[in-house]
Amino acid sequence: MIEDAHFLNYELDYSRSRLLASLNNLTDEQANWRPSPKSNSITSILFHIARQDDFTISIHLAPQTQLFISGGWADKIGLPKSADHGAAFAKTPDGSWPSELGWTFTSLEDPVNKVTLKAILEYAEATRQMTKRLLETATPEILRRPIEDGSPRHKGWDVAKHIGAFAMHESHHQGQIDYLKGLRTQLVPA
Repeated sequence: MIEDAHFLNYELDYSRSRLLASLNNLTDEQANWRPSPKSNSITSILFHIARQDDFTISIHLAPQTQLFISGGWADKIGLPKSADHGAAFAKTPDGSWPSELGWTFTSLEDPVNKVTLKAILEYAEATRQMTKRLLETATPEILRRPIEDGSPRHKGWDVAKHIGAFAMHESHHQGQIDYLKGLRTQLVPA
């Protein structure tokens, strides 16, 4: 394994272990709770983290069908079938990404809130293990390949930097999860 990949796997392991510690002893009811109808739940944030990993790896590190599709995760998680699942790599005609990526679920129509925390965590673990396996065989050329997805945010980024951002992305959302968990478990009676 090359040194960059080893460091990236270390960072991914560290951020995931911190996230899992935050979720310790959380019930499905607590994970699906929203402080308001337009707020995210812990479960929907976790789904977003897993979808981001799956989507990014499947496009940039090792082009392949996303685990969400190839692994039948929509069925395993309990999400409804969507026409978007077949267009997993394409933006919609209006330039937005398909809602199945976990970015555009509306608060009232969010199917993630009807699934268990365990199912979302199993999908998140599957995507993370896929990333780690692919990193073990990634060559320096693959890791240095530029990201060319049209996003101004990714200008000048390579695959290694994009994967490295996963840990930061997860930590950012962990703060949201910790806040929601605190609200639900401390301020709102069960």
